Amino acid sequence: MILLVRKTPAALGLLAAILLCPGATGAAANSPNVVLITIDTLRADHLGCYGNRRIPTPVADQLAQDGVLFQRAIAQVPLTLPSHTAILTGTYPLWNGVRDLTATGLPPGIPTLAEIFRPHGYATAAFVSSIVLNSMWGLNRGFDSYDDQINPGEGKPSEKGVVDRRASITVDHAAGWITKQSSTPFFLWVHLYDPHAPYDPPEPFKARFGTRPYDGEVAYADEQLGRLIATLKSRGLYDSSLIVLMSDHGEGLGEHGEQQHGLFIYNSTVHVPLIMKLPASFHMSANSAPNVVNAVDVAPTLVQICGFPSRAHSIGAFYR
Repeated sequence: MILLVRKTPAALGLLAAILLCPGATGAAANSPNVVLITIDTLRADHLGCYGNRRIPTPVADQLAQDGVLFQRAIAQVPLTLPSHTAILTGTYPLWNGVRDLTATGLPPGIPTLAEIFRPHGYATAAFVSSIVLNSMWGLNRGFDSYDDQINPGEGKPSEKGVVDRRASITVDHAAGWITKQSSTPFFLWVHLYDPHAPYDPPEPFKARFGTRPYDGEVAYADEQLGRLIATLKSRGLYDSSLIVLMSDHGEGLGEHGEQQHGLFIYNSTVHVPLIMKLPASFHMSANSAPNVVNAVDVAPTLVQICGFPSRAHSIGAFYR
């Protein structure tokens, strides 16, 4: 196992559900497109594939059917910026120094996934939906394109300031980028913010989930996820791509006295969905993994799957 993957039960848990086909080892031989999708503030128990029957999430459910569903994935931080920093660098806040919005940003010497993929010939792009992930905090490092511009009128009507944009707009931008790609493998990160408060889903979800606006936001995000997946399929990229769907944290929704997130680390805010759809050249040993895994292990696992040599990356020092 390369140094980029910690030899811990959590990291091994991500890889335990994956069997590599003979002859498919190494980035040079495989080079799958990698698509990381993070849906902000999404509780695992609000997806159909995790047992919820009140909210229609057919796209996420189908992705789980096509891939591996990790039943007990845990976010490292119940806050958007530090959690995404952990996801994109494979490091804990103790190492990377990004604990909340008071941080000065990601310090030098801690590479992002984009900085690892790009030297291996990957085109890299990110499309984020909130100012909380603006490039000012350094998560744009390594991305050829980092789309974080939010314009007036793109957010929820209930908001006083422009701090986010609807999933439809972000997906429009990401889909446009996908259609322009040629044979070059790419690493794409798409971030959807809609389940984050204030909950105000667009129609018809607003009327359908009138007394449950958070659920409406989840259903809407799943619909927009479907548009992104449809773009990959229309370009013949779905089967051969490595696709990860996850969240940065959950939402209290009144449990333990917390309506939103950021204060406590109960399951309501740290148990997140994690689904990994593997390239067609890989085999799965199971569709569901019951062991506990951590969001911080996603980055080294992606690097392991793509077969990048650990000696080429300084991030390996953090996992020794």
